[in-house]
Amino acid sequence: MLAACTEVTAPGAGPSGSPAISRGLAAIERASASPAVQAVEQLGRVANGARAHIGASARASTDPLMQLSSVPVASGTTMATLLRPAALGRVFRYEPAQGRYVATSERGAPTNGVRVILYDALATGEPNIEKETGYADLSNVDSLPRERTGIRMAVVMGGATRLVYTVSTRTDSAAANVIAEGVVTESADSVFFRVDASRAAPDERPRALRSAVRVPSEDLEVYATLASDNASSDQTIELVIASFPHETILDWRVRAGRLTATIIADGQIVARADGTPATPRYLGADGEPLPEGTEEWVVNYFAWFDDLVSQAAGFATSGVPLLEFAAALGG
Repeated sequence: MLAACTEVTAPGAGPSGSPAISRGLAAIERASASPAVQAVEQLGRVANGARAHIGASARASTDPLMQLSSVPVASGTTMATLLRPAALGRVFRYEPAQGRYVATSERGAPTNGVRVILYDALATGEPNIEKETGYADLSNVDSLPRERTGIRMAVVMGGATRLVYTVSTRTDSAAANVIAEGVVTESADSVFFRVDASRAAPDERPRALRSAVRVPSEDLEVYATLASDNASSDQTIELVIASFPHETILDWRVRAGRLTATIIADGQIVARADGTPATPRYLGADGEPLPEGTEEWVVNYFAWFDDLVSQAAGFATSGVPLLEFAAALGG
């Protein structure tokens, strides 16, 4: 979930010159790198041995959406109630000797869910049981349609709720879909997000992503849409960064391997890119060389734009191993 957003620093106010946009993007960056968000990834890595139940073809795929149809469901559950009935009300701790979380006799777990103790990570990525960082309460999402699988996760660190994260999936013979939404609270800022990612299965043809991120303290809204086709490598991405009265739009299109992209600030084209996605050429509004002193922010904006879209996809696909983790608890 985090790899994409940590490679490029948030680009600041950019072409609109809005301090609120700069502060809002920095708040998103802090939230994405927060320990509470990292906890989702850590539990996904542990996965409590659930991946042993995944078929070889799904396990070999590098696309988490490919694995949706292989999320294990225990006896006594339905697609809408993923946690095992025997696990409800239990507190789970990591057991290094077994490489998984095991139930304890401790109290405090929600009656309709489980409590999972969180830890710092060792260099290997495995939980360090000597350093607890908080806990995560996981519960079934009872309001989901029967064809969807979902988990709600609340991460508590330092006595405060730092993350509320709900992820649900749907798969059938024609398509797979993940919806992730929630709020991250880091420092004085709360960052709200919703991501809807879909793909056609099993042939990996067109996929789509829609995401929205809000930072109310800065009146900032970030919207991203993506449509791509693995067969042709065609891709269309639009990113909108808005804090009234300012708005920056980044439009990125790839057709037959050729790139055309623009940055529009407050209704005016301020920069373009062409060439290929791997070797873009950055230009001014009318296709002229960029004015001196502007190339750095243009390059940074295009790079961070790509990272932000990847980050949004990560919020959804990182939920897949979390579902695997939840489904295997108590097994």
